[in-house]
Amino acid sequence: MSNYWSQYWQQGHLTSFGEDIKDNYEGELKAVWDGFFVQLSEEDRVLDIGTGNGAVVALALAHNKAGCQFVGIDYAKLNINNQQLLESTNASFKEHVSVENLPFETESYNMVTSQFAIEYTDLTKSVAEIARVLKFNGTFQLVCHHEQSSIVKPNNGILAAAEKIMTHDGPYKTCMVLIELLSNNTADAHHEREVTRNNLNGQLAELSNIDDASLYATNFPQFLKNIFSKRSVVEKKRIVEQFGNEMAGLILRLNDLKKASLNETQKNKLLELCKKNGLQITACNTLTQKDGTILAHQIMGMKPELQSN
Repeated sequence: MSNYWSQYWQQGHLTSFGEDIKDNYEGELKAVWDGFFVQLSEEDRVLDIGTGNGAVVALALAHNKAGCQFVGIDYAKLNINNQQLLESTNASFKEHVSVENLPFETESYNMVTSQFAIEYTDLTKSVAEIARVLKFNGTFQLVCHHEQSSIVKPNNGILAAAEKIMTHDGPYKTCMVLIELLSNNTADAHHEREVTRNNLNGQLAELSNIDDASLYATNFPQFLKNIFSKRSVVEKKRIVEQFGNEMAGLILRLNDLKKASLNETQKNKLLELCKKNGLQITACNTLTQKDGTILAHQIMGMKPELQSN
């Protein structure tokens, strides 16, 4: 997962939704962070886990008090290019940091945040680390992928389509065979090209009938247009190889998303881990959009003072 996310963040995206969200988060996701960061006070220290290129930190800066410091950490290699973040003296970022082994002193942060990140980790270790670095009376908010969310469910469809495209006898392999045949001008090759082309069209029609939207979301139809435009065979092969690498990354990312998405049982296990590590849950909600569709899990809590006997 880390190699894929390094490649992804290097493209300069601010959010994990790529070109779908070109600026920062709006709507319900922005609202839950605005509601959380309104409690910021002078000289607070905030740790953002799985920060990516700093979307949550950028939202926090809108509520910044003079002395607040924000630290964003991520296991991937980052590419911070948001002007607000670059110009801020209150925000810093650390790459290649494991949440399961945070390089920070015990009780060093007043707030810990995570959006679509903590659920990808080994929760037994990462929750313990959050509890360790959080100060007493410090607060935390975790926004996690929901198994039934409007984010996860469409991506599961795209994953299914991508895996079918990339099977050993699927459309991608058929396309590779067809490219090889284009460099052969014999009569036998011409016949075989037509058979292969018909096979490819049949495979695409089958995928389209199953889930047309997911097929197009893989960019495979656009890839075919590029391949069969007026290009040399050498250039076609280069595009085929590049697309294959992109699809491999897509499948890895979406498989990670599918595994990380929390159902009710997994969410409850996360809540139990918080309690086991001395964290008190103050709110646990299912975030929904205006149309009622599920968006994410929201878990808020604090680290209460130790009770003396």
